[in-house]
Formats: sequence, C-alpha cells, structure tokens
Amino acid sequence: NPSVLKKSNGSTAEIDSYFSHILPEERDELIDLNEELDADILMAFKNDQLDHTYVDRVANQYMRYGSVLNTHLLFAQIGARIQHLSKAIQEHEKIFLNKISVIRELLESFNFTLISFRKNIFEQESSNPTFYNASLLSDIQMIQDVLEQTEVVGDIEFF
Repeated sequence: NPSVLKKSNGSTAEIDSYFSHILPEERDELIDLNEELDADILMAFKNDQLDHTYVDRVANQYMRYGSVLNTHLLFAQIGARIQHLSKAIQEHEKIFLNKISVIRELLESFNFTLISFRKNIFEQESSNPTFYNASLLSDIQMIQDVLEQTEVVGDIEFF
C-alpha cells in the first residue's frame, strides 16, 4: 500500500510505504530516547550546575536518535541534522553549559516536536511522513545558532 507524497511543485509521487519498513526495535529505541531526553531536559530546569557528563549524555542521545532515522532514506536528512546537532553540542560544550537557561527551553521545544514526530510518523502511518521536517529543522537551527553564538537579523548574520 504505497503512500502518496506531495512534491514542492504540487505534483504527487508514489513511494513505498515507509511504515512497513520501521522495525519495532526502532520505535522502542525512539521512545526510550525521548524519555531519556525528557528526564535530562527536566534536570536542566532543576539544576544549573551541570557538567561534561551531562553534555556527553545529551549529545549521545541525539546521536543515537539520528542513527535510527538514518536507517530510513525518507528520514536521512533529519537524522543527519540531528547527528550534526549532537556534534555541535559536544564541540560547544562550554557555551552549552553557560547558556543552559536558554538552551534548555530550546531543547524542551525540540523534544516536544520529536515526540510528536515519533508518535505521528513512527507509531502510526502518515500520508505525509515529512510533515515535521520544517519544524524539526527550525528547532535544530535555533539550538545551533545559540551554540555557535550566531544572531540572525533579517538576512544578515552577526558572529
């Protein structure tokens, strides 16, 4: 039962049903990762004294999340961006910890989007499995902008 995917030009293309290729272990891993991220994000709201171990744990969770998505061509772009975020978290650990009051808000929003994505795309078949891509990419970009200390005003970037 192929799904129909709308292309940006308005035409439609049939694709193999992505849903039949999702393994139960992958769903379970994404559920576990969302729960781990939820707990760690909550910890950031309760404790401003976080350390290298915390940063490593969060970065590793995102790396694993991206790895699961990378096994499906349809979600490879999102998976790669999440893995890139993981690397950025590790590379900018000091900024991550110094700006945790801002970053925790962004992580909470991102995790909420990831949970909705998982529930609506991985736990039930969707006719538009790329529906969440723009939201996920936007959330990732906002976190990376804080980590890279990039402020975007209009089309001009300040470093």
